[in-house]
Parts: sequence; structure tokens; C-alpha cells
Amino acid sequence: MAGYNIYFADLHFHTNYSDNRDRATIEDMIIKGSRHGITIFGTADHNHNLDIIKWKTQVEETKKLQSKYPNFLIMNNCEITFLLGHFVVINPEIIRGTIEEGYRFLYTKRNIIKILAHPNPGTDEWHTRIVPFIKGIEVVNGSVFRKAVKSGYKFRTALDIPMLHSYSEYIAMGYPVAAIGNSDAHGLSEIGSGMTGLYLPEKPEKSDLLYAIANQKTFATTDQGIHLKCSMDNARHEFNWQISWDPEITDRTDKYTVEIYNRSDRVAVTENSGKIKATEDGIYWAVVFNRENIAVSSPLCYKKTETEYFSSMRLNFENKLEKHAVETRFKNTLKDIYWLELRKKTSFNFSPVKKSVKAEIEIYSPTREPLITDALGNKINFRLSSPASYRTIINKQCRNPCFDEFYIWLKRNEIHEYMFFNIDYKNNGDLFILNALLVPAKMVFIDNFGKKYRDISASIKKLVSSKTLYKLTVKTLYKLSIQLDFDSYYFPFEINKNRSEIHNYLFWINHNYSTAYKIPKSTRQAWENIFQIFM
Repeated sequence: MAGYNIYFADLHFHTNYSDNRDRATIEDMIIKGSRHGITIFGTADHNHNLDIIKWKTQVEETKKLQSKYPNFLIMNNCEITFLLGHFVVINPEIIRGTIEEGYRFLYTKRNIIKILAHPNPGTDEWHTRIVPFIKGIEVVNGSVFRKAVKSGYKFRTALDIPMLHSYSEYIAMGYPVAAIGNSDAHGLSEIGSGMTGLYLPEKPEKSDLLYAIANQKTFATTDQGIHLKCSMDNARHEFNWQISWDPEITDRTDKYTVEIYNRSDRVAVTENSGKIKATEDGIYWAVVFNRENIAVSSPLCYKKTETEYFSSMRLNFENKLEKHAVETRFKNTLKDIYWLELRKKTSFNFSPVKKSVKAEIEIYSPTREPLITDALGNKINFRLSSPASYRTIINKQCRNPCFDEFYIWLKRNEIHEYMFFNIDYKNNGDLFILNALLVPAKMVFIDNFGKKYRDISASIKKLVSSKTLYKLTVKTLYKLSIQLDFDSYYFPFEINKNRSEIHNYLFWINHNYSTAYKIPKSTRQAWENIFQIFM
């Protein structure tokens, strides 16, 4: 790209404002990251750790650092965490540290750049519903990738890596999103393990960064010595990829593999730069990897995957869904998404006069009685007015150093928006077995609930040594009704006189959204009934 240079950014790392295990300051992380060639920095402390005072304090500290280091671009991002997964919001003006505000911010701020953090089909309940709301996917999470490599994790193809598997599924639906690489560092040793390469003008500003992400002018990598540049030549029907290495940084003695994908299908495997014939409506992207490093391009479309007409239709549909979600989920009566149950009763009534589509949504108040008492007699209100279930989020064996972060969780009695409810542990020779149950923090009505787990943390440390092997199982209790579900929405279209326009709209919705968003059968049938009227 003429007039553009490659800059490296880490837009997701944690500081002493949240859960940095070294209690490293923003400046500490910047200095360490700059040694890895990073010049664009974005803190991403958790929203539940940042109240308004802390957020403003962090912003003021960052402004001073920006003046002190004018050759760097420094900003404050925020990682919004909740049951469905994690978002990194780029350079927001303000963040409130509650789950409700996280949801509100996520679903109402269309012009804010949101990045899906460390997607993993085994732990994050995305189910493709969040795609219209994001601009980038964290396909390289340096901390996770480095741990996988050290543990001996083997992958034959790029799609054996869970984050890339998720990435391919999002691209397969026809939503180009920027490839983002970050360290997700929770300590000084991790920053520099993942970064985003961006094509930016000289002396870039924040607006240049946001534009590059929104327009997929990025690649993700674990190593600043790998440069991956892709282009689409529509005139020649070709997708091109160019790979270059900085010999002073990257060791080329270990062979690299290059894989080219069209949506989620691998279409070429090589070891060098090259090109391939592009097909109609293709979305192409490249991956370069060996046993220790990886680089992933953003996707490029061959021609347009949807017409301008249907693009405007899609945006109209999404906007109305957002508006409806806000109206139903964030009224004053809906102060906590964990406590209230949305139940839907949909009736599609066709009037020969208005011909309008209507739906009714009923709100049921939950029970107020504490339903569970823990071993210490503390009252826990799970508000079980709807079905509940358990999900295993951690199930692994590891040595003591890998357990350090769990000690931090115990000490604070939190893992993101969850709190510990029960912990069982025992020594079995050199194997230390620990089982923990987490519950959403908003369900716990107890002061000083964390003391119990601070004591447990101290007890565990006395029982184990550096050679101890841990078997760690962590489960969460969650309510099924809080998952985003298209059955909670209504059909957002007022039927007008333009029957042809509605026919096309319904056809596109029925045959695209039904597949892409795994819409419940009942809703698909309702749409099909509407569709048949206009056939």
C-alpha cells in the first residue's frame, strides 16, 4: 500500500487497574511492549473492575503518558465480560462497571469498534448471533497461543486452532471482520506475545487506527518479524498474498506453512507467496504458521457478497433488532438481566386493513426468596424462576506455575463477573484435585463473602509445592433464559404497499438469517408463514 507503513499494536492487555498479576502499571506494560516493536497500545481492563472514578483516573494517566511518549499511540480500551463471552471495545468515551451497562453499551453503540476477544467454540456461547455487532475478531491471543505451544498442543491445519476455527465460521457467513492479534497480557512476561499489524499513514492517529480495523486493513501475528499482505485483483479474478520476514527478528530455520481459505474451505497449501483464482462471492484469507508462530490476514471479498439494496435491508433489520433489545431489556423494570425472565408469546395477526405483524412480550417477575444456603449459612438468591444448568469452563491438569492466576481469582473471589460458591479440594499423592462452582456475582446478596475464599487460598498454598500436579475443574451455574435468543425478538417490519420489496426482503431473511443465525424453528416457521402470503 503506497504511502502506508506497517505498525504493530497490542489493543488488549491488563494493568494494575484490573487483574495484572505483577500489578504492572500502564507505563510498565508500554515499556516492555515497545521492546517487541509495538508502538500502538490499548489497555483493556475489565469493565467490572472499572467504576467511573477509576476509568477517569486511568484516562488521565494515559493522557500524561501520551505526552511523555509522543512516538507511541496510547489509548484506553475496555474488555466487557459476561456469560456470552468477551468484547474489547476500542477507545470508548466512558464505561460503567456493571453487567447491565456492558450489555447496553454492546448493543446500542453501533459506531464503536468492538472486537470479539479470544473466541473459543468450547467455552463461548456466541452461536453466530453477535457477528453484526463486531468489527474484528481476536484470532491471535498471544497468551493463549504461547501456553498451547508450551503444553505441546499440536495442530495439522490452521483450523485445528480453536480461535481460527471460530474465525472461519464467522467469515463463512459472509461478514468480513478484521483479523486482530493481541497479547491479552495479565503480566509483564506476556506482552509482545500477540499483536496486530496495521497499514497506516506516517504518524498515525486514533482515527487512522479505527479506520484500518473497520476496513480490514490488518493482520494478526505472534511475531513482529512476520509481515503478511493480501490483496484482491478483481480485474484478473485473483487473490494475492505476500509474505516477508525480518531476518533479525524471525528464525526461518523452522519451515512455515501457508494455507489459503475461501470462507471456511481450505483451497491452497504452499510455503511461499503466491496467488490463486478467485470465485464469485468468495471471501479469501491467508494463514502462515509453524510450531511456534502464526500470522493471519483479514478477509478480502471477491466482488460484493451482497447487493447495496440487501445491505441496506440487512442494516435496517439489525437496527430494529437492536432497538427492540434495548426497549425490552433495559427499561427501569429490567435492572438486572440475571434476575428477570423474558418469556415470549408471539401471535402473527393479519388484518386486511393494516396488514401489520405484531408480537407480544410478557415480563414475569422473579421470586424474591433466597433459594440456596451455602455451607456457612449465607443466603444465595439464584432467582430460579427459569431453568438453570451447569457449564464446565475449565477442565485441565497443570503444574503450580499455571495455577497462579487461580490464586488471584480466589483472593478477589471473582472470575470476571462470577463469584465462587463452593470449592472442594483434596490431596491425592502428588495430585491435587480441586473442584469449584461459580455463580453470577449479581445473584449474591452477601457482604464480605470473599473472606472464606481468601482463607481457602492460603490453605491451598500450604498444602501444595511447586511440583504438585493440579487437576482443576471449574463449573458455572447459569440461567438459560438470559441467553440472547431470536425467539425473544419480534418480526420488525411494517407491511406497506410495496409488495415486491417485502417479497424480496422476506425471501432474503428466510434464506440467509435462518441459516446464519440458527434461528429457532418456531420463529422460522412464523417467517415462512409470512413469506407464503406474498408468494
